[in-house]
Amino acid sequence: MKKGLRAICILAIVLMLAGAVWAAPFFVSYSTKTASGLVTTGSGYYYGMKVNTDGTNSVTTVVYDNTAASGTAIDPSTVFTTSATLRAAASGSNPPRRYYKGLYVAITCAGTAGVTVEYVPD
Repeated sequence: MKKGLRAICILAIVLMLAGAVWAAPFFVSYSTKTASGLVTTGSGYYYGMKVNTDGTNSVTTVVYDNTAASGTAIDPSTVFTTSATLRAAASGSNPPRRYYKGLYVAITCAGTAGVTVEYVPD
């Protein structure tokens, strides 16, 4: 009985170590835009965005699965309302959304805004 239990424990340890070796790490990439523009090309996973503003004007964003402001909106029109005391906001996607062609962020703001898009490319 003890030999069987010992063998099972050793097998479990070996399998855990093998899983750790085969697991591929991923790193979240990000790109900050102050005007509408291309974030990245190719495919991957969209995780969300952070928005910083001048504290006066609201910001409207749309994130497209494309290299231009057209096609499939993977993060539809989102309005971030800000104030002098709340100058930053964020939105996330859990689970992350898959994109295939690239990420393009369209930004509309009467003032100054910075939009940081977070993604993991394939």
